[in-house]
Amino acid sequence: MTKFSERAWQATAGLRQKILDLPFNRELASGTLSQARFQFYMIQDALYLEQYSRALAVAAAKAPDPRPRSRHGFGVPRWQGLSAADNPALQS
Repeated sequence: MTKFSERAWQATAGLRQKILDLPFNRELASGTLSQARFQFYMIQDALYLEQYSRALAVAAAKAPDPRPRSRHGFGVPRWQGLSAADNPALQS
């Protein structure tokens, strides 16, 4: 059986290519994007992220239970409560 992520990548291949082909992205990748266009993008992105973070804060404040739950009712993920000491990949 094909993984969901593989099916999603395949199903969105055309859309992702259209996004990559947008003039802004092509110019950014080639180094020809004007400073003015990049600055405009950065300002708009900062405004969006500021408002999005506020929306997330409101949603979190209204959430009935701060503990994450899966839609299948399995409760807290097994990684919750683990520290860096429990993960060899995070060791120096």
